[in-house]
Amino acid sequence: EITYTCSMCGDSYTEEIPLIDHEYTSEVTKEATCVENGIKTYTCTMCGDTYTEEIPATGHVETEEVVTQEAGLFSEGERITRCKECQEILNTEVISSKYPKAYLYAGIGVIAILAVILSLFIIMKKKAVHGEIENALE
Repeated sequence: EITYTCSMCGDSYTEEIPLIDHEYTSEVTKEATCVENGIKTYTCTMCGDTYTEEIPATGHVETEEVVTQEAGLFSEGERITRCKECQEILNTEVISSKYPKAYLYAGIGVIAILAVILSLFIIMKKKAVHGEIENALE
C-alpha cells in the first residue's frame, strides 16, 4: 500500500498497490550424474526470491560389452560392461577357457609317464649294452 498525505492540511489516505507476479529465471546449480541428483535454482528478477528444484539422477547408460582378457587354451578370459557416462564397471563376465584345465593336467601326466618309460628304456638299454661288453671281455 501507499499513503498520500496533504502537505497543507495533513489529511491522508492509503491505496493498495496490486502485487506484481514473480519473474523467475532458472539456473542449474548442480548437474545430475548417473547416481546423484542435481539442483536447479530459480531466482526472481524482481525481488530476489529463490527456491530450488531437484533434478533426478540420470542413471547408468550401459556401453557394449568389451573383452578385457581373451580366454586362452586353459585360462579364463573376462568381458565387462561400463557406464558410458561415468565409466563405472556395471557387469563382469568370465569367459570360459577353450579346454578344461583337467585336459592340461592329463596331458602333463601322460608326458610324465612317457618320460619315465623312456628313461627306464634308456637305462635298460645301457645295462644290456654294458652286459654285452662285459661278456665280450670275458
